[in-house]
Amino acid sequence: MKATLEYFEELKKEDPEFYYSYTLDEFDRVENLFWVDGEARKAFELYSDCISFDTTYLTNAYNMPCAPFIGIDRNGLTIQLGCGFLRNEKTEAFTWLFTEFLKTMSGRQPVNIITDQDAAMAAAIAEVFSNATHRNCRWHIMENARKRLGAFVDSKEGLDVDFNDCVDNSFTIEEFEYKWQVMVEKHGINDDERFIHLYGMRDRWIPAFFMDKFFPFLQTTARSEGFNAVLKRYVNPQNSILNFLQQYKKIQKRIFSRQLEHEATTSIKVPYYLTGHPMEKQMKEAYTRKLFNVFQDELQLKLQLLYCSDWRS
Repeated sequence: MKATLEYFEELKKEDPEFYYSYTLDEFDRVENLFWVDGEARKAFELYSDCISFDTTYLTNAYNMPCAPFIGIDRNGLTIQLGCGFLRNEKTEAFTWLFTEFLKTMSGRQPVNIITDQDAAMAAAIAEVFSNATHRNCRWHIMENARKRLGAFVDSKEGLDVDFNDCVDNSFTIEEFEYKWQVMVEKHGINDDERFIHLYGMRDRWIPAFFMDKFFPFLQTTARSEGFNAVLKRYVNPQNSILNFLQQYKKIQKRIFSRQLEHEATTSIKVPYYLTGHPMEKQMKEAYTRKLFNVFQDELQLKLQLLYCSDWRS
């Protein structure tokens, strides 16, 4: 850790906006650690709309969970917005980490945040990011539901169809509430504790509750998990924290290099129109080139489906 703190001081000399903080236990051992570089602080000013936060990956020889703050830029790229290590995953540790993050971001809270279902994490978010909309990872909730309910749902004819329709095709809270009530009465599951549990946490994972919130390309913590996959390529879990920091810096350079490439493409290259639809011309002015390409693919697919539908009728 002495070498790590010395490395932090070197980074501060290179980058005046670099910040780090740590706490010590009663034996003067590092208990919690947080750092963020100047580029990430600038990026958060632009991209504070939504962050993904996950601590499921252990990346060092000291068995301390890694706690990266992950964001998304206007090209849809995953970006690093700071990182920490925690001795444990208690509310106090998360509260310290989130408070340090808030301090470095001039008190600006994320507008939206997506995490797993960790109760200690949720309590800290409610305390420190009190203005943020907190959403849980839908994939994990659905996976847990399948494990607990799979055989039961299969034994009830049509329940799987009604359940998926209720979750995926409810576009307002009122529509969800109506469909859910119809489903539980139709299949006689009003008193099933497993469905009562899912319903009780509905405002944390059902898409209908987030239709007016900005979660770009997100219903899960996949962005954080994708970052974990990148870490695995760069860092051996038995490496020291110092080695992790050195690799983290390399990843950060690579991310901002990709950002510059996409921004240059948006500025220099003129995209071709695929459909001539007025919406396509409008979105050309609104999106970066990378996202405009995604939009074009979706628009083209939709028009093809409409054409096939008209042809069949």
